[in-house]
Amino acid sequence: MKITKNADKSLDKFDLLTYTGTEEFKTAETFVPFIGYYFFNAGNLSILKVPFVATLLTATPTQASKRPIWQVKIGLTSGETLDQSTSFGMADEASRGLDHFDYRKPRAVGAIPNVYFHKPEWDANYSTFATDIRSEFEASETWEFDVLSPQRQPATLTFSGIESVPAQHEVYLIDDERGYFVNLRVDSVYQFTPKKESAKFRVLVGKANSVEEILSSVLPKEFELGPNYPNPFNPSTNIPVAVPFDSEITLKVYNIKGQEVRTIYSGQIAAGRHLVEWDGKDARGKTMASGVYIYRLTTSSKVALTGKMLLMK
Repeated sequence: MKITKNADKSLDKFDLLTYTGTEEFKTAETFVPFIGYYFFNAGNLSILKVPFVATLLTATPTQASKRPIWQVKIGLTSGETLDQSTSFGMADEASRGLDHFDYRKPRAVGAIPNVYFHKPEWDANYSTFATDIRSEFEASETWEFDVLSPQRQPATLTFSGIESVPAQHEVYLIDDERGYFVNLRVDSVYQFTPKKESAKFRVLVGKANSVEEILSSVLPKEFELGPNYPNPFNPSTNIPVAVPFDSEITLKVYNIKGQEVRTIYSGQIAAGRHLVEWDGKDARGKTMASGVYIYRLTTSSKVALTGKMLLMK
């Protein structure tokens, strides 16, 4: 890829970045052979010319002098994949919309786990972004991001730079699918197993009273026993359980005659949304025959809920 002033009247219009594939983007100050760079061809240019010799690229005053006041990097580890190119933060000169602080994320080759901001309102044709830097806010601000995990392997999110966030702000990660939230100032590492290829998360930054109000809406309001999936199933199925506060629960499976087949969970469970798997076997490890089965949730607070599922071989 080659760039000279002949491609456009000014190099200032080109945003040439260094990018290793896992780390953050940085504006390139020099252009040298045998080093990889990232250039988003927004103008659909057909030719970019660059002299063979190393050429100094002078960063624009905006790029050189205006930096985020605070910035947090989101790292994703899934299997052998490590993605550290995504970040969010605040800058005085930033806007809520697309500006020079916000970099698009290069598309991966193949089904590779990665984390990104989905911003179709910024660019309908290319909505995947690696950074979302905004202006200062009064009460709280929320950054939504997606985690792509095609193989649904256990994954770990790591947040670095939390200490750069002003001390008057609390910082929480919200996992809406599971009904969890984590204080990132206390624990900046979050482990989970994706239910789907794409999982959605939120990071909430703000003053205590505003943050507390938002977090209160995350946890379930009451005990819930959702429909199992898949259904019909073979050989295993997942049973959704919602718990409004830390509780002792028991989840059992019965046959259509009301005879107990197996206790698939019994004990303390944290507030939030959980999936309990049944592998289609009884308490002795014997695979059950095709048919209708009943699953029943009971709690220490005397709640009892039931559901019906179909094992079909």
